[in-house]
Amino acid sequence: TNMNLKEYCFLNGIGDITQIPLFVKSVFLEKGDMVTTLGTVEGKLYFINSGLVEAYMVKESVENIIDFIVPNTFCS
Repeated sequence: TNMNLKEYCFLNGIGDITQIPLFVKSVFLEKGDMVTTLGTVEGKLYFINSGLVEAYMVKESVENIIDFIVPNTFCS
């Protein structure tokens, strides 16, 4: 089942998310939206509520899938 970040923190013993000194906001992406690009130093951490994130690289015009990030996990 899908959960939000608050539920994830509670279930994993992290505790009350309001006590974590981070700025948290919801971001909704559409299919095909890019989270980040190769060579970019990402300053954000994403918690995937639902959907699937595909991590890939293009080399010599060939798309190489590196990983799939599933709900209830983090990526950056």
